[in-house]
Amino acid sequence: MFTPTNNAMGHGFYQFSPELMYRVCHPDNGYKIERMHILDLRLFRPRLYEVADPSDVRDRVMVTETRSPAILFVQAVRTESKPIFAVTPQQSDYSQRWDDHATEADKDKVYSKNSTGQKFALLLRRHIHNPLVQKLMWLRYKGFYPGSYSPRYFKRLR
Repeated sequence: MFTPTNNAMGHGFYQFSPELMYRVCHPDNGYKIERMHILDLRLFRPRLYEVADPSDVRDRVMVTETRSPAILFVQAVRTESKPIFAVTPQQSDYSQRWDDHATEADKDKVYSKNSTGQKFALLLRRHIHNPLVQKLMWLRYKGFYPGSYSPRYFKRLR
C-alpha cells in the first residue's frame, strides 16, 4: 500500500504515520511488515528512505521541517488469519511506558498532573516567546542533524 504521509493534504482525508502502519500490520493482527519506505518528492531530487519501527528505536519517528510532499510505501504480508483489531493498536511509546511499570498506580503516573512532562509543558508555555527557548525547541524537533530525516529513524536508500 502507499499513502500520503506529509505535506499532501489535498490527497484524501488523512495523512498516515509509520507508527500507525507498524501497529496495524502487526503480528497481533496476523500481519508482518516486510519493508516500509518513505519517498520525499523534492523537486528534481526525490529521496527514498527506509523507515524504522518506532517500537525498535523506542521513540516517535517524525519528519520535520519539510516543504515537499512525502509518500509512505508499506509492504506487508499476512502471516496468519486472525481477527483484525482483536488487540487494539496502541502507540508504541505509550505501550512501552505502560509495560515498564508493574502496577496500575504506576501507569497512572504517566499522565499525572505532577509528572515531569506536565511540568515541562507548563514551563514551556510560560517561556514560549523567549528566543533561547525557541532555538532549543527548534533543535529538539530538528533532531540535531542537517536536513529533515534523522538517520536514527530513516536510512537513505540509493
